[in-house]
Amino acid sequence: WSTTPISGRTPSDSPRSMVMKLLLRAPTLHDFCFNGWGLKFAACHDNTVTRALIAGGTLTGRYDNRLGFVLEGGSIDSDGQGTILTTSACLLSPNRNGDLSRSQIEEELRRTLGTERVLWVDYGALAGDDTDSHIDTLARVAPNSWQAANLSPHPLKQKSCRVGVPSGETVVMAP
Repeated sequence: WSTTPISGRTPSDSPRSMVMKLLLRAPTLHDFCFNGWGLKFAACHDNTVTRALIAGGTLTGRYDNRLGFVLEGGSIDSDGQGTILTTSACLLSPNRNGDLSRSQIEEELRRTLGTERVLWVDYGALAGDDTDSHIDTLARVAPNSWQAANLSPHPLKQKSCRVGVPSGETVVMAP
């Protein structure tokens, strides 16, 4: 590694120091709201956990208060490369983010998680599902491809369709 200034940069701006700064930078702790799966269950203390863990030193990082946006772990899935898969039944639920439009939710995901594209599943409800169609009960993202499974125990009710994705992959959905 060179510490010689290049084009006006100081030694503290060397590639090595820039890499070290990135490695030592604390993670961002996004604190999203959990409201008992769309107000179905009591969850009055759940939204205090992250701040308590930070205050107690269990979690360290830059705290990012996103408690105005309801987002449960199973409501999204990601390929880790900018694509999020979700369902409209969940994120657009009146008891979650009902005051936000689809495009406003996409913008929040872009701003907070760095999402480049959001793929919405507009159907797929499961009988007895308290999560309002969390995507993790319907589909999962696999590296370099997309896969979805219909969890219906009735083979005659299983249907599938193919939806093209901009990058050329195929999304196989089962209503």
